[in-house]
Amino acid sequence: MKNFDHILLIGFGGPETPEDVVPFLKRVTAGRKIPEQRLLAVAHHYEMIGGVSPYNPWASSLQIQIKDALKSKLPVFLGHRNTAPFLKDQVLEIHRRGFKKGIGVVLAPFRSTASCRRYKENIHEALHEHGITELQYLYLDPWYRDSKWIDLLASLARQTFESIPLALREQTEILFSCHSIPSVADSACSSCIYSAEYETASNLTAQAAGFKSWKHVYQSRSGDPSQPWLGPDILDAMKQAAQEGKKALLVIPMGFLSDNAEVLYDLDIEAKNLAAEIGIEFFRASTPGNDPRLADLFARLIERKAAHPNAGAGCVI
Repeated sequence: MKNFDHILLIGFGGPETPEDVVPFLKRVTAGRKIPEQRLLAVAHHYEMIGGVSPYNPWASSLQIQIKDALKSKLPVFLGHRNTAPFLKDQVLEIHRRGFKKGIGVVLAPFRSTASCRRYKENIHEALHEHGITELQYLYLDPWYRDSKWIDLLASLARQTFESIPLALREQTEILFSCHSIPSVADSACSSCIYSAEYETASNLTAQAAGFKSWKHVYQSRSGDPSQPWLGPDILDAMKQAAQEGKKALLVIPMGFLSDNAEVLYDLDIEAKNLAAEIGIEFFRASTPGNDPRLADLFARLIERKAAHPNAGAGCVI
């Protein structure tokens, strides 16, 4: 990796103490005119899962795992968009230490304005604001359909499916679930369509896991209720499954590299409680989390980008 001198992992961030929750939510929703009442309701969701998010400790662990997997002296930095260590602060520290060219790794598999472009814009803004011209980033090529990524997801999904009692498996509805976004943002990036990347990865995962049928749903929508968001919503799909006589649900989170509030509350509490109400068994596949295969995947993608910096659809900012 002679053409690069560091790696920058780019994460969303999560609150690490109960006192961090509301300030974190205000940063996440800045400029979106979210009512205070809605923020407090979401803050209560965090209370229900222990008052904090496991995201930051997971990301820090991944940082160490990737450095070990790379087996090199190349430093691996970590910056979050919404919590410390803040992305803009990390970029300034990287510049202060004299680094010139890095590989940026956005910790999200599907590209959209919220899950990709805003992170890169934050880096660009930090550089522009401080007049820094000699620090440059090249980003990983799209990896949502990478075979190792699909194999990892399929193994996690299959493991949970095999935990379902045999008598229920033929009557199990398999739901791939991804974070919803406003419909207008689905194709906001010129080179990607969020829903298409999600559905492609889900289809490949289902096929690799040997599933016969499955559906794509969305979860965790927020914002103006009058604004169209991607659907169908997972809760509506669950009710439909019960009406069709399904006895169990296997929910496979897609786009979530680790557990967070959307997984631990929206799925493990809200969706699971609904399943109990409508009389259907609920099973949820694990997220990759600290599985070493995830760090190995990123190490391989980083090495590939370093070896072929001009190949693929990576971009320079």
